[in-house]
Amino acid sequence: MSKPIFMHGYIEEVGRNDFFAIFLTVNICSRGRSMEEAESNLLEALCLYLESVKGEKESRWIPRRAPFYHYWRYFSIWLRTRLRIFLPDYDAQLMARIVHA
Repeated sequence: MSKPIFMHGYIEEVGRNDFFAIFLTVNICSRGRSMEEAESNLLEALCLYLESVKGEKESRWIPRRAPFYHYWRYFSIWLRTRLRIFLPDYDAQLMARIVHA
């Protein structure tokens, strides 16, 4: 049976019709013209990555963490959400996925 692994990340608008998405756990990112496209591209990139490490021990691929800056962005989005500080429409969204490896 495979072990569930939590993938934490976020999607944010970085420019007009330009969205950035990242999974912090494995440092995989993507871009898109909409939030949905960025998320779809990210999930596709994650599937390709997981396919490439198939059969390897989890310890060989999980430590590939994102740079500190992206964790800071994740925390700031989380904090703004929790404190209900103004977030414009489609400005940012936290996400978590469970992957079985």
